[in-house]
Amino acid sequence: MATRGKLAFKSEKHLQERIEEYFKSRGGVEIVIGADGNKIELPTTRVPTMSGLALFLGLSRKGLINYATKDEYSHVYARARQRIEEFAEEALYDNKMSRGAQFNLEVNHDWKEPGVDGPTGENENTFTMNQIAPVTDRKAVVKFTEGDTDD
Repeated sequence: MATRGKLAFKSEKHLQERIEEYFKSRGGVEIVIGADGNKIELPTTRVPTMSGLALFLGLSRKGLINYATKDEYSHVYARARQRIEEFAEEALYDNKMSRGAQFNLEVNHDWKEPGVDGPTGENENTFTMNQIAPVTDRKAVVKFTEGDTDD
């Protein structure tokens, strides 16, 4: 782990190179033996995470987040975080991974589930939907759709 108060990376280029290594390490190949005895290579993907990135870099999760506050490193951190967010967002469409992805997005990327109260107890959801009462006068609907108004 990095020494307390000191940055583990002396340049943004070095940090960016190590982050790229992390993302490359997430993909791989699993070799299995088929029924006929032949080796089969199957591509695999390990889910990228903020904690996984921090561990790979030799930092604590909070130490990694500290790089976001440093001007020369903030854009490198933001891009890495966005790549992890993108993976999680895509995983929402996978039935096997969607709940974990949802949790990750809520905790690490400030996504909020509609209608869920935030830490203050206030509903932080800003999305509202107003229901429009159904039109009971058929003639009014016909006049409106034909562009004829009373004005």
